[in-house]
Amino acid sequence: MSKFEINNIQPAIEADLQHGTYIVLLNVRDLPPHLLLMSRGELFSLSIKGPKLHLPLELQLKLIKRAQIPSIFVKLNAEIHVQEGVIYKQAVSSTLAFSKADVGFATCLSPIKAFCDAIFHINTGEANFIYELLPLLDKKGFVEGYHGINMQPYMIVNTFFMEKYSMQTIYDSITSAVAV
Repeated sequence: MSKFEINNIQPAIEADLQHGTYIVLLNVRDLPPHLLLMSRGELFSLSIKGPKLHLPLELQLKLIKRAQIPSIFVKLNAEIHVQEGVIYKQAVSSTLAFSKADVGFATCLSPIKAFCDAIFHINTGEANFIYELLPLLDKKGFVEGYHGINMQPYMIVNTFFMEKYSMQTIYDSITSAVAV
């Protein structure tokens, strides 16, 4: 499989992460990485157990630091399109639109796509992977920047080369998580 380049990753400043809207790629070295949406310092995600709402960034940062989890925070230009209160409400409703991550129905990318469709008024239907969604958002000018935590050992000149993966890889990950 080929690789997807995420360029110009800057070190994340924790205080800055409390503001704005982000797509979070948690454990980017895992295939597939887990994806979350973040607004106003609160995380929203879809897992095999269902939607998770209002997870405090501080708790996630403690885990990221303690376990040395390489993570990328993709800052979105969402605030220029709508008011921040609308963004937060859309993060909640996009996450709640799915009952759980399940083979053939939804992945952790599903609420992020729904959010981007609603906020940016773009069609993300053809983007089945984060490495397809990010170039679409970037091309339309919706990505403000990339910020990393624990990324330095895995980058070459501020660039991370993520392995592309298949839908079967996602399904296998969901199936193995259900089995645990």
